[in-house]
Amino acid sequence: MTISLEKRSAEAKVDEGLFQSFQEITTSLKEFYSYLTIPSDKKQEVVASWDHEKSPSLRAELTEADTQHLMNALAGLVKMQAELPKDEDPVHVLYGWKLDETIAQIGMVLSSANGNMEHFHKQNYEIYGAPDEVLYRAALDWVCNDAEIILTDEDATEEQKTAAQEVVNQLTPMRGYRELLSPESEVFDKIRQDHYREGGYYALLLDGVSQPDDVVTEEQGDLILEHVLRNNVGSNYAYEKRKGGSWGVSHSTEKVYGPEAYNYSWERFVGLPLGHEIGTHLAEKQNALSGPLLLASVGLDRFERGTEGRAVIREQVPYDSFDEFGKLIRWRDILRRHIAISYAEGVDEDERPEHHEVYEFMKKIDYMYILKDSDSADGAPDKARERTSTLLLRVLKGTDGKGAYLKDKVYLEGNVAAWLSAALRGASAISEADKAKYDINNSRHLLELIKLGVIDSNA
Repeated sequence: MTISLEKRSAEAKVDEGLFQSFQEITTSLKEFYSYLTIPSDKKQEVVASWDHEKSPSLRAELTEADTQHLMNALAGLVKMQAELPKDEDPVHVLYGWKLDETIAQIGMVLSSANGNMEHFHKQNYEIYGAPDEVLYRAALDWVCNDAEIILTDEDATEEQKTAAQEVVNQLTPMRGYRELLSPESEVFDKIRQDHYREGGYYALLLDGVSQPDDVVTEEQGDLILEHVLRNNVGSNYAYEKRKGGSWGVSHSTEKVYGPEAYNYSWERFVGLPLGHEIGTHLAEKQNALSGPLLLASVGLDRFERGTEGRAVIREQVPYDSFDEFGKLIRWRDILRRHIAISYAEGVDEDERPEHHEVYEFMKKIDYMYILKDSDSADGAPDKARERTSTLLLRVLKGTDGKGAYLKDKVYLEGNVAAWLSAALRGASAISEADKAKYDINNSRHLLELIKLGVIDSNA
């Protein structure tokens, strides 16, 4: 099925042997980012060091078993790469790219653990690319504009205005044009209408679902999630609650994860767990498994930029306008990820700053927003400290006190690119990509997938 939720008959596979070999090599590996994640018992120590203007290492700490699994996989992938025919067959081309990326991912993790930061950063850039300076400056302008709104608000407190002025002073020399982050209103409306038309994405994803009269809590929401999983997407994935506030899909465990408790507007509920996680990430995998290319079920090389950017569109179109979504904390978080990564990488600077400098830079932004969203300044410094440290422990991992792990910049960069693709190619650019895990903004992906009949040439 596609998430236009049309039934598709299983097709003959063009890569069954190669896919089996690739899976046998990589099946013992965890998600690469998890190897880089700092142990829970060391997080407070790191944050305390930042408070004292120190920048401890966040390098990967691998167990002996982790290292052995990675080394075995690396050897297997290099062998597979050497044996792969070097011709123009699209299957061989796509596997060549995927092998290159996976080898670089393993190399990046091992380089972090071994302290070879030059190699770590080289492979980091090879996989994710350099931070987009234009979008970095645009994101700074968005935040700076939020600060200027506070400064002109007659009801703003002195604490709020002081914090906003510090942000304006800090960001003004670097700001660009926030308008570059938003799609044209006509494009937004067109994609929104396509999602909600009869037989469209959300019309089918929400088939048989009744909107609650008030906010969506776990009592109503869990029932809706189970209904959509079983009846509208036809998945056998289990739904499981976990501590914390995050949603996610784990293909290795075949589970959709959600928080123990939540309280969402209808638009937020439709966009995040339903549209982003189940209706995009899970559906892509299922649809690809019924198509001709099995590799498309785990993702072509560097596919996250496209899939995450497109999944964020699914969060945006439940709202009446992009501006309405742009007021949410979720949008701020996407901006904050890109800003933190770009600043840590020293975009437009001679060198990368120390992590404690990144911490202070981002904490000013977070402090302003904490005050903006609160009725009282009580506890605001501690809340800002917690919010900043949570972000930086995520985007600075794997490094040695300077630089960033670039993966999380794909949310903003991919979203802007996906809107541009929608403007150029129409709604089919968004909906066609439900058939596989690839980057809709990557012309080489499109070319090879069209050759194989995975996607339509008109998409």
